Amino acid sequence: MDIHVGILFPQRYEDQDLDLAPLPIPKLVQTPDGLPNELFGEVAMVTQFISCYKDLLMPDDDPIMTDALMKALVADKAGFSYLAKTLQVLLQTLLQDAIAEVTNRFCLCSQTKRNFRVGTFLVDCVCYFDGGGRKLGFL
Repeated sequence: MDIHVGILFPQRYEDQDLDLAPLPIPKLVQTPDGLPNELFGEVAMVTQFISCYKDLLMPDDDPIMTDALMKALVADKAGFSYLAKTLQVLLQTLLQDAIAEVTNRFCLCSQTKRNFRVGTFLVDCVCYFDGGGRKLGFL
């Protein structure tokens, strides 16, 4: 017996046997002029991702809202600052990931302090090894 089945449901059911209500009829979401309805899902995915990881990505900032992002996408220069904020959050995440990957790669073969570049950023790496030569960690 599956542990999830025993906890939540006393037995398994076939979906054909369940009496379920039909899904609601989908409605078009109003998008600003210049933004096709087909792109709403893309905008919603970006804002949902940022919203889910808000505490890690932007703990002190206001959340990025879907309607505001859609308006910024079609506002030309007026929406630049909102788009820049959104891109900064996403690019900062990618940069931190790249720095961690490069730091880990360089620290695997070094026992001393090293400086290396990721793009235009200079990163310091100090590795710590135990007596047997195994890496304990890096900063």
